[in-house]
Amino acid sequence: MDKDQQYSPSQHSHRMTAGEVIDAHVSHLTTESQKARETIEFEEVSYGDRSGQKLQIFGAKTLPSDAPILVYIHGGYWQELSMELSSFMVTPLFKAGCIVIPIGYDLAPTVSMTEIVSQVKKAVGYVLHMAKRRESRGVYLCGHSAGGHLAAMMLAVNWIEEIMVSSSLIKGAMLVSGIYDVRPLVETYINKPLQMTQ
Repeated sequence: MDKDQQYSPSQHSHRMTAGEVIDAHVSHLTTESQKARETIEFEEVSYGDRSGQKLQIFGAKTLPSDAPILVYIHGGYWQELSMELSSFMVTPLFKAGCIVIPIGYDLAPTVSMTEIVSQVKKAVGYVLHMAKRRESRGVYLCGHSAGGHLAAMMLAVNWIEEIMVSSSLIKGAMLVSGIYDVRPLVETYINKPLQMTQ
């Protein structure tokens, strides 16, 4: 099996074609995210100057100030999906008493991997300041696929040095199907918009 196929999870379903896998995934994200936006109060905030630098804060006005906060970083190989499709898990988490914050970032090829990591760091910094102000019980980072990689990168940040907020606010991380060594991607189709070098 070549690297292009190894790094294409949609090609590994025994029930659906790759196109059907992607369509079903996007359909689920779209439907559930729309339901969350229609039923749970949220605020959309810009954390930077670029168009993708936005986050949505679900439940902050309804839940207690010390409520835990889950930050969700979407996947899509750093070049697809969006914040708007990233609130699919909000409803059950909100019902359990958790503020949920899907974050957006600009995608390749518009920006480089370095810029994407920098934007996500800025978004998480924004959330950590918010958590400190609210005296939240803690922030939990969650990312899927490329978002898993980005969430892992956030665990390596010296937050005191970066924004003068203690990393002790981060109580846990859920990294789902992430790619944590991106070097093998340099030789795949995935790297065309990313243009990474070794």
